[in-house]
Amino acid sequence: MFGKLPFLMNGIKLEVVGVDDAARAMILAAERGRSGQRYLISERMIALKEVVRIAADEAGVAPPQRTISVPMLYALGALGSLRARLTGKDAELSLESVRMMRAEAEVDHAKAVRELG
Repeated sequence: MFGKLPFLMNGIKLEVVGVDDAARAMILAAERGRSGQRYLISERMIALKEVVRIAADEAGVAPPQRTISVPMLYALGALGSLRARLTGKDAELSLESVRMMRAEAEVDHAKAVRELG
């Protein structure tokens, strides 16, 4: 990841859950969950730049120092998509990937809490 991400992206958030909580949820789903059901597990929304900072700290490297705005992110995504169309190669950053990153919706984990405990 580091060396490939030359900048931080402002305005992008992700749902996160700790690995211990995710493992506990899987065990509870196996023990208490209803067959065929899906359970959404999430702890909180966190800014992508915070995720990158945590990962950089754990990897012992410096996170990117430059940040770009959401409009600039869309412009770079559009350029990446155009380049991919012209070269026939996959885009490292495409307009579609930017749209996916911006499709933020907090997860409602009430069903998991209610049924799994």
